[in-house]
Amino acid sequence: MEVYVLQIRFSGEEDEVFLFRQLQDARLKVYDYFGEVCYDCVGEFPVAPTSQHLSELEERLFTADKGYFSIYTTTIQ
Repeated sequence: MEVYVLQIRFSGEEDEVFLFRQLQDARLKVYDYFGEVCYDCVGEFPVAPTSQHLSELEERLFTADKGYFSIYTTTIQ
């Protein structure tokens, strides 16, 4: 079974690792973890967070030295 791995941390802290079956769930966890809002992802016509949304968030986190995250896939048995 292939799963999405979210490796995430606040700057200066240890990594935490979460596993997800759906990419959308991993992406939403990034926003939740850092207390951020994906404004396109809420409201009357919400959309799932895209790689563009995450790139913008990653830039903000890096610039503010707030944290780091990475999402990748792996196979587990």
